[in-house]
Amino acid sequence: MIRRSVDVIARHVHEHGAHFRFLARERHGGVAAVRTAIAAGLDGFVRDLVEDLAAQPESAGWSEADLRVLAELYVNHMMLTATAILEADSGGAAGGGPRSEREILETARTQLKLISLGRCHWLDER
Repeated sequence: MIRRSVDVIARHVHEHGAHFRFLARERHGGVAAVRTAIAAGLDGFVRDLVEDLAAQPESAGWSEADLRVLAELYVNHMMLTATAILEADSGGAAGGGPRSEREILETARTQLKLISLGRCHWLDER
């Protein structure tokens, strides 16, 4: 699921690069009405993801608030990944330049695995 999710984001960034550049640029700057609209759109993704996460067995015992925190973490992570893809070069990161898309996608997968592993142990101490 992680591999597929990262691949889908990468494909969408390539297909709609201008749209993702706009979102990345305007999410925290620019006109307040645009920031509000972007936040509302991302919140819609979060709400949908909360529903999907709640249906998974790994979410047994989770509060809706905790599921929302997890969903926001996933959505924010994927937005950062999309931005990194936009900034990627076609080669490697040698010389301190932008990382390659391959490196970015592999890092994103690893980070999502770490988030998922933490999710499995979130209620251990409660």
